[in-house]
Amino acid sequence: MFPFFMPSTTNPDQSLTIWNSSASQYGLTCMLVVALIFVPLILSYTAWCYYIMGGKVRTETIVNDTHSY
Repeated sequence: MFPFFMPSTTNPDQSLTIWNSSASQYGLTCMLVVALIFVPLILSYTAWCYYIMGGKVRTETIVNDTHSY
């Protein structure tokens, strides 16, 4: 079935292949740069949020904290 992703039964010229369904080299390069910058930022922010918000909520904390409900 290679190189067809979705072969057309009515007109083989209109089938989706690997080459006509992928992005351009420039678009793939831009998305690689964006992913290399933002994925570590998102993962580190998520880890930081888990670290800050982690732990059990205790009754003493709720009673003594003026900012809690």
